[in-house]
Amino acid sequence: SRAHLSRANLREADLREADLREANLREAKGIVVIGPGGSRGDMLYAVEHGNHYMLRVGCQWDTIGTIRTLVRATHAGTRHETYYLAVLTMLEAMEAQFAEKEEPA
Repeated sequence: SRAHLSRANLREADLREADLREANLREAKGIVVIGPGGSRGDMLYAVEHGNHYMLRVGCQWDTIGTIRTLVRATHAGTRHETYYLAVLTMLEAMEAQFAEKEEPA
């Protein structure tokens, strides 16, 4: 079955066991979907979780910092490392905007 999540607000959603392969995430808020790419050719999901992203990479959910450590240990010197580190850098730049939203003008 397919989930239609168009325009859904997924901020802070607990998606640990969610299978999003067939989900329609067009215009959903609080989620960034990147891919397919990486060593498995999978999609990477980044869900806003307070002031940071939680990432779904492969079969695991974790923070940008933890995923970076795993990527360096698993894919050092490969094109997959280059891909993942570029994606993580972009997500960190986007994550920095969370703090800007919370600061009073």
